Amino acid sequence: MTEYTELYNDIAKLLKGAGLSLVEFNFDRKKVKAEAVIYKPGGTGVDDCSRAHKLIKTRLEAWLGNDDFFLETASPGIDRVLLSAHEYEVFVKKGVKIHLVNEDNPVEGCIESSDGKTLIVRDNSGNMRSIEIEKIKKGKLDYTQEGR
Repeated sequence: MTEYTELYNDIAKLLKGAGLSLVEFNFDRKKVKAEAVIYKPGGTGVDDCSRAHKLIKTRLEAWLGNDDFFLETASPGIDRVLLSAHEYEVFVKKGVKIHLVNEDNPVEGCIESSDGKTLIVRDNSGNMRSIEIEKIKKGKLDYTQEGR
């Protein structure tokens, strides 16, 4: 396990204990800059970002041995482009628009489940569709699909 993977896992565990999910984490050693995207079902607010910032800051200070770094925490936004299989698991019950390799029309609906390899999406007609994550060209959150 690399040092970065260990740091990512530690931060994800800290946030999970606070009821938050770590969606994305990036750290640039040269710029001594960290960026974290966090999520909480029901909405991620400023207080959540502040709480995550404090938890991550403490962990980074211990990891770096000082507090000379820049840390930014943010919510994923309502139209986030999904970057990894992990994100489909985080955003279960959220609306999505998914463009597949070799298909012209996107799949639209809500994520019902994801195991990291296969995604189940309930479309606007209530039909379930199984999608292999490796066949996704682009996935994006789409709040307009929720509640239909």
